[in-house]
Amino acid sequence: MEPAITPLAAYYAEKVAGIVAGPSAQPGQKADPAESFFSMLNKAMNQVNNDKLQAEKSAEELSLGRSRDVHSTIIAMERADTEFRLLQQVRNKLLDGYNELFRMSV
Repeated sequence: MEPAITPLAAYYAEKVAGIVAGPSAQPGQKADPAESFFSMLNKAMNQVNNDKLQAEKSAEELSLGRSRDVHSTIIAMERADTEFRLLQQVRNKLLDGYNELFRMSV
């Protein structure tokens, strides 16, 4: 029996699918893989930054007493943290791949 997808898992699956899709090429044009990859990483970094800023704003509003929604604040903070850790892991894998290519003898 397969475990049900939780709403948070579905959220991240949808977000990753949207990022991986990348920019679409015009009909008859080939997409440049390097540009698509750069665009994908740039979009991911911008999304992580925006979510982090939103979480900080939510925490500030809560601490100043302008908001009483602790639940949404904690979710926003955890979401931003998870996205940042995922981006760090992607960076680490890219660096590992680069270092592996650098060590190859030609």
